[in-house]
Amino acid sequence: MNLPMPESFAGNFDPALPYPVILGLAALAAVLALFRAFKGRRLRPSWLQGPVVLLRWAALALLAVILLNPSETVTLGTAESRSLVLIDGSASMTLGSPTRWQEASAWTSAYSGSLTQLGLPAPELQVFGTKTQPVSPDAVAAFNPAATGTLLAGALESVLQGGRIPDHVLVVSDGGVHDRQRLTGTLAALRMAGVALSAHAVGNDAPPRNMALTSVLAPRMARPKSRVVMPVEIDATGIGPDETLILTLRGADGVVLARDEFNLPPAGPDSGSVRLERRISYETGTHSAAAVLELSGPAGEIAMEDNRFAFTTEIVSTKLRILFVEGTHVARNVGTAGHIFNDIELITKAWDATGEIEWDCLTPLSEYVDRPNLVGVKEFRNGEMVLDKDKTFPKTREEIFQYDAMFISDVPVGNFSEEQMRIVVDWVVERGGGFLMGGGYTTFDVGNYDKTPWERIIPVDMLAYGDGFFEHQFEIAIPESVRSHPIWQISKDPEENRKILAAHPPFTGMNRVRRAKPGALVLAVRPEENNEPVFTAQSYGRGRSIAYLPDPNGGWAKFTVGWGPPGGPVQGPHTELGHGENFVVNEARAGAATGPMPPHPSPWYGQFWVNVAKWLGENSIRWRRDKLSGRIIHAQANPGRELPVAAEVLAVTSPEALTSLDVGARIDIPGSRRVRLTYDRDRREFTGSVQVPSDIQGNGVRVLFDVSTGSASLTDAVSTGLRITNREFTGTAPDRKLLSELAAAGGGRLVTTAEEAAEDCRAAVQARAGESQRTWRQPLWTRWPWWGALIGILSVEWLLRRKGGLAASTSSIS
Repeated sequence: MNLPMPESFAGNFDPALPYPVILGLAALAAVLALFRAFKGRRLRPSWLQGPVVLLRWAALALLAVILLNPSETVTLGTAESRSLVLIDGSASMTLGSPTRWQEASAWTSAYSGSLTQLGLPAPELQVFGTKTQPVSPDAVAAFNPAATGTLLAGALESVLQGGRIPDHVLVVSDGGVHDRQRLTGTLAALRMAGVALSAHAVGNDAPPRNMALTSVLAPRMARPKSRVVMPVEIDATGIGPDETLILTLRGADGVVLARDEFNLPPAGPDSGSVRLERRISYETGTHSAAAVLELSGPAGEIAMEDNRFAFTTEIVSTKLRILFVEGTHVARNVGTAGHIFNDIELITKAWDATGEIEWDCLTPLSEYVDRPNLVGVKEFRNGEMVLDKDKTFPKTREEIFQYDAMFISDVPVGNFSEEQMRIVVDWVVERGGGFLMGGGYTTFDVGNYDKTPWERIIPVDMLAYGDGFFEHQFEIAIPESVRSHPIWQISKDPEENRKILAAHPPFTGMNRVRRAKPGALVLAVRPEENNEPVFTAQSYGRGRSIAYLPDPNGGWAKFTVGWGPPGGPVQGPHTELGHGENFVVNEARAGAATGPMPPHPSPWYGQFWVNVAKWLGENSIRWRRDKLSGRIIHAQANPGRELPVAAEVLAVTSPEALTSLDVGARIDIPGSRRVRLTYDRDRREFTGSVQVPSDIQGNGVRVLFDVSTGSASLTDAVSTGLRITNREFTGTAPDRKLLSELAAAGGGRLVTTAEEAAEDCRAAVQARAGESQRTWRQPLWTRWPWWGALIGILSVEWLLRRKGGLAASTSSIS
């Protein structure tokens, strides 16, 4: 019988017992078998005794060999190697000339050839973007990379799903990855599966041609027919300073509301990008309306979705309420028909003409008496002031809080108690009131206002930089940077407005305060005195304040009160109406005028004070309308990012009560998470951010605000535009650092040449072969021929003994 034996029989035993023990046991068993054969029962015929002994020895020998455990070496081979190339198929791969995709295609072809030279099979190709799909080598060159995202972690996860796992994965990309947070776990899974990872970066750092509206601070609400200035931020890359960009604001009907042409400054040397701020000035209509801001310019942009921003401005028609406290008692002839205008009346007539402003006027009987002597002014009658001596400055919070703005000029400080002043400060800080102090002999530090609570809200530093007053004629300069401020919008036409501002008359005196407070906006300066501030404005708490250092009217403003176009009614010199006991109505003069009332003698002057009133009272109007006012800090929401928000609880004024409120905000999408906002004591508002879903649809985002004040549940809703942009073009420089870190974490490297990548693949194949190859000793006696031979020997031996034994028994009986 042929038994399978190893090629080197002696070298392939793995005995269960030591050799001497096995050989000794076999020899002992052989002797016992021989002894039993000749000393035991005899077989008939006797020649059978020899074959039986030999068969027993053969069985013993076979058992001894089995105990020696003959075996052979068995080796399990490895499967054929497999490599995979993941090619970035996102839209950013279209950048450059040649494009990044063309570069990747040519490089991948070279890599395939390098593998063939090393005797390895060509790699499989897959394209990844927002999803992963296989692609044939012939189809790579014609493929159109247009995916709006680069989900590399998702592509690597697909490597481990289904089919045989590759030995080596090569990523060819520009590194603009949008699921980085998932890469760590994915790379760990690849390492556990024994997959080696390399990467190759394509593309250069040349910025693509693109421009985008990154921030548009569109007004949420505005007054009807008011001049609005809307700050706009623009980012641009790859566009030269000699190329013209155009901002166009269109109404819902397509009518152009404003247009601004400009050129970009040179790009920065490091980033190649430019960030520019522009201001769009336009006039609102009489009703709430939608508008669209569009950015246009040179051709060849990589993306157009980020050149458009739509918004809606709500028109608020609530009338402003102003408390005008003025100590000047002067009037002047206007025209030739005997008409006289009071200087205060030149401002109040302009307010009246808007139909949106109500005012109460107070004046001291004498602006030189430093004690309470304020009285009301019922009306102006041909320049005369008809008084109401029962009316005086409000004493309670309720009375003061009913106003939206307050003008204080030429009034001695003794007319106001400490308590009244503190209430006014609270009115500005908590209620959003607008406060203006005008210049004169009894205001600012000259009138000792630097020692009162009002020093806090006045936007000039009277404590260290107050310097009395001076009286001589001087011109003002309006800085170019502030000419777009709503206060300086005298005309709707930009060119005409420029001429009007250039025609601003001189002043003949002012209070000297040499420094505006930090954060205040200087709207006019005295250039002859090192640009000393003349007119400053600031936001304070919820309100606003202005320091107007010349006098709004009277002697220091004797030229300014005539600020208007040429050809207006002739104005005569000032006439003093008296102070103290001399301050009485001249009845004869009050009724002297006849004929039609002349037009406003100085409409530019009047429009200026209309603008001042509206700007000062804007926040207060909002307070009277909304008890909870939310706002979105960024003008545009970016999908997948946090959107900063803030909210003011206008219904609650106590700082202690505000800190205990639970103010929340959430995106107006079912199931969105409510975020509790944190109170900021300095800004007196609640701040935080809400997460904008990455898959949000539409053109806008709506944020809901809510709070319970104990007496009422308040809500507000604010909408902003959704920045529609292809994230593939928001950061286009190749991220070689990311790809290098990715390859290092995957056990490979960032390769430059196709030959380097092929060497990495071969090393991965060899490492996988070394790990997957298995060798072990396979016992030979486990195969059936061995046991068949043993059973056959014993069977023949048994048959011979059976035959011989029966024969011996028969012979004995005979």
